Amino acid sequence: MIGDKIRQARNAKNLSQRRLAVLIGVKHNSICDWEKGRHKPNTEQIKLLCEALGINPNWLYGEKESKMIRGLTANDFLLEDGNELPKEAKEEINNFIEFIKSKYKK
Repeated sequence: MIGDKIRQARNAKNLSQRRLAVLIGVKHNSICDWEKGRHKPNTEQIKLLCEALGINPNWLYGEKESKMIRGLTANDFLLEDGNELPKEAKEEINNFIEFIKSKYKK
C-alpha cells in the first residue's frame, strides 16, 4: 500500500524514480523496491519523501482524509505560482482549521 502511494505521488509530480532518489538522497533502486513492496522506507526517508512529494505521512499510511486535518496548517498551502501565502492568509486558514476541528470534534 505504501508503495502504491509513493508511486502515485511521484507520478503526480512527474518525477522519475531516479530523480526522486536524488532528491531524497537514496539509491534509485530503493524507490523501485519501495514501490514494489519489497522494502519500506525508514522514518527519516518517510519524512524526506513527504517533503519532496508534498504529501502528508497520514495519507501515505492510508489514513482517511478526515483524519489528516490533525496535522494540517496554513503552511501546507501555496499560491498557484508556488509562492507562500501572505501572513494574513495563513492566519485566516489556521483560524478556520481550528474552527472546523472544534465544530466537528467528537
